[in-house]
Amino acid sequence: MKNTEFKGVDLFKLIFSFFVVFIHCHPKGDVFFVIANGPGRLAVPFFFAAAGYFLTLRIKDQEKAGIPCRVTLFAYLKRLLKMYILWSAIYLPFTLSEYIVGNGWTFWRCVIEYTRAFFVTGTFTQLWYLPALITAVLLTVILCRRISPKWVFVLGIFLYVFGTFDEAYSGLCPAFLKPFFNIYNPIFQRTRTGLFFGFVYVTMGYILACKESIGRRVRLYGIFTALFTVLASVEGYLLNEGDYSDHFAGGVFEERYGMYLMLIPATFFCLQLSLSISPKFSQKTAIYFRKCSTLIYLSHQFFNGILIVLLSDYLLKLNLTDTIRGFFIVWTCSILFSVLTAKIGRGTGRAARVARALS
Repeated sequence: MKNTEFKGVDLFKLIFSFFVVFIHCHPKGDVFFVIANGPGRLAVPFFFAAAGYFLTLRIKDQEKAGIPCRVTLFAYLKRLLKMYILWSAIYLPFTLSEYIVGNGWTFWRCVIEYTRAFFVTGTFTQLWYLPALITAVLLTVILCRRISPKWVFVLGIFLYVFGTFDEAYSGLCPAFLKPFFNIYNPIFQRTRTGLFFGFVYVTMGYILACKESIGRRVRLYGIFTALFTVLASVEGYLLNEGDYSDHFAGGVFEERYGMYLMLIPATFFCLQLSLSISPKFSQKTAIYFRKCSTLIYLSHQFFNGILIVLLSDYLLKLNLTDTIRGFFIVWTCSILFSVLTAKIGRGTGRAARVARALS
């Protein structure tokens, strides 16, 4: 399959980056909740699956050229780690503000908690995706090279279903699992990790990349993507209405969304749909979309944080908190930053190298 056939994936990633911003900034109300927790929740699984798909193709191409799998794998992981470190540094002021001002922690407590967050949960809200992707990619490549990828996928589904009982299905968690989560949560906090979340989707991408042909059944893939996305929306809404996503741990209450069962088939068909379509824009534009989607995902909470932390009083006065206008402000800032950074990344200087590392 030629690179020009991947333009659909890049288009979908750009669209899904919009939904990620909407998840974190969406206005209050049932309609906005369903949008954020229905089609919006398809975004991150799609990112995982697409990453697994492209990495697998690259490994296969490099092996044909005589380059071992481990060389390609570690080059990819090195790039992810560099990106993670850079973005962690960018978000460090917000993280320290939460630690020191919000929680009143001492210096050493901050060091300990930040170290734990860096290796376990992610150093800021959406940055959990990068260490989770590193974990998921390692597990997928190592296991799929030793046993049948289909059985690895079955294992991924089992771990995903298990993990939902600490996330969207917290209120339905069987009693025999609660002792495990009581030990697990003080250290790892959530099962929204590379093991319980990302693993099944990266494996899905791996399996699809190993198929000789995806086919171009656009209508069929579109119907099933829409069907399972609607079912995921209904699933999320019912779990929320029934208070089944309410999570209590360490005396802290929160509502957890995102790990819906219907997202697995929805992502499966959505990735195939994106591989089946051929948008009319150029490959150069597709690469630009790819970089911008990554930058929007990683940067939007920076602008959201500025609005919340630095301009909270003005937000209340201007009625921008939890409104569609507040969302568009964050989204617009993220797009402008992403476009500018992607353009800088085309250069050759130090700034260009940093811009490329960010995306």
